[in-house]
Amino acid sequence: MTALQETYSVANENGQVVIRLNRATFDSKRIAEFLNLIEFEIIRQKSKLTEEQAESLANEINKKVWEVAKKKFVEA
Repeated sequence: MTALQETYSVANENGQVVIRLNRATFDSKRIAEFLNLIEFEIIRQKSKLTEEQAESLANEINKKVWEVAKKKFVEA
């Protein structure tokens, strides 16, 4: 077994992809980030948004977040 195989393994079990990670190699935070990335990619693939719509939505979200954050900074 090579070092790469010891770090992780991928298997197809009953129609599901099973990923096993060496606990010593990955901490819980990194695993959560990895799973969030996979979830985001699944959502992105299913999305019907155009790139322009996604950019507009991101700008709207950024504006709303700044409105909330600005109040906190001004109050501080």
